[in-house]
Amino acid sequence: SGAKKSKKRRGVGGRKRKQKAKPEAEAPTVGPTGRPIMTESKFNGDEFVASLGLSAGDSKMHPKNVLSRAKDKMLFTQQSDLAFVSQSRGGAMLMATTTTTFGEGVLDENTSVDLVCSGLGPSKKWAEFYAAVDLIAALKERGVDANDPPDVKKMQQEQEKVRFKADIARSQMMLELLGSSRPKFELEGPLKP
Repeated sequence: SGAKKSKKRRGVGGRKRKQKAKPEAEAPTVGPTGRPIMTESKFNGDEFVASLGLSAGDSKMHPKNVLSRAKDKMLFTQQSDLAFVSQSRGGAMLMATTTTTFGEGVLDENTSVDLVCSGLGPSKKWAEFYAAVDLIAALKERGVDANDPPDVKKMQQEQEKVRFKADIARSQMMLELLGSSRPKFELEGPLKP
């Protein structure tokens, strides 16, 4: 039989099918590591967060500026992700998740440390703002003040100077053992005292 089967069309004649209303998804309360997500209500209502002295209006105390200054001293790297997480009556909610990697010896003497912090807001700007607040709070919980962080860059330069001077002293001793004259070395550039 070579007859083709015709497909039934639904909704012909301009009528629309009734669709079931989708239940509204709830916004998550914890991030990927189980840490509570920073939100507007937590930012405005939590005493610990309020003690950080951060502000969206003051450029000096804006969380992103505080972290930018801290990054210069602490030499950390960041990777951010932004995801749509729910549709609520107030509009779309976005979640920013920032993974910040601190090198060995910055937060822990023996290993590098990753801090994963999240913020939930109605726009990219606010989601990233709350994620930055959460990172500053996580640092404070570890005993690090993001406004006055340890100067890891300076400590590494000092260690490099000490290593370089020790290498010079070893080289001079080896040359003396071989009976050569003692050469002089001068420090130049970033290693200069």
